[in-house]
Amino acid sequence: MEAKTGLKRIGIDIDDVLIDFLPNFLIFYNKKHGTNFSVKDFKTYRYCETLGGTNEDSINEVNEFCKAPEFDSLKPFEGCQETIKLLSKKYSIYAITSRPPWLKPKTLDFFQKYFSGIQIPVVHTGDFFGYKKRKFEICAELRIPLIIEDNGKYALECTNSRMYAILFNKFWNKSYFHNNLFRTNFWNKTPRIIGSLENRLKNAKIF
Repeated sequence: MEAKTGLKRIGIDIDDVLIDFLPNFLIFYNKKHGTNFSVKDFKTYRYCETLGGTNEDSINEVNEFCKAPEFDSLKPFEGCQETIKLLSKKYSIYAITSRPPWLKPKTLDFFQKYFSGIQIPVVHTGDFFGYKKRKFEICAELRIPLIIEDNGKYALECTNSRMYAILFNKFWNKSYFHNNLFRTNFWNKTPRIIGSLENRLKNAKIF
């Protein structure tokens, strides 16, 4: 017999959810290549479809940015810290990121700097970089019924597995919809959405 899931744990993406990754990456990329790309050009989160070249080329560009001082200076979105602190009083927060494992030290430094005092385990799927572990699989293993994302594909994979997702509106995720998917523009709006999901998840049997 399946146990009732409830809402005790929340998964949260990092790049373009906690921090403004793509716009800052593009500043770095445009300066290097003399190009003029903007976030409006991105209809998917597969960078090579906008920048050109191969997926490996895009990964190499992202790796270079992640090793640069510009990456280390990225700060959380407005309202993000306060909201995470509020949510952490009621739920266990897990950071589930497509970053590769080699970025874990920098990722932990980021959380120590901006979310000190909040216990947030970090799970690196490395999916963006070609690793096989997917976010919906991580959520299932950790019994996390709700994920906060910007990548429509990842959100849809979770919702198609009976989980729920909150999707931050971005140019690259406009075509994704599901009955278990809820959209927002601002962090301070997420607690209300999460509160509305508690009743749904109270008697749900997801895992």
